[in-house]
Amino acid sequence: MHFSTKWYCHSESSTPKPYLQLLSLCDTHYGFVLLCTLVFSLSPQLSGDYHHYCHDIDTLAIIPGEHLSKFFQCVNKLSNEITLSSIHNENMALLAYHFIYLL
Repeated sequence: MHFSTKWYCHSESSTPKPYLQLLSLCDTHYGFVLLCTLVFSLSPQLSGDYHHYCHDIDTLAIIPGEHLSKFFQCVNKLSNEITLSSIHNENMALLAYHFIYLL
């Protein structure tokens, strides 16, 4: 299964990690194998690669003029990802601190 270059260019800027994973799988001809490998390798809760959430936490921001619920929704989504990853480190405490700091 091969993907068009146009699809790669669009994904590279918005999702660099899955883009690199797809590049390594471009010679895979079976869609199910491609899907399983991609999902499992990018999901820490499924024994995939470790994802360091500090960058994601640091980039959280309240955008002027945007409703506060939108910001809370982003924080809640990130909190769920950290919880599902089952990685025991300071990420959840850092997220809570950054959330309170921004409010």
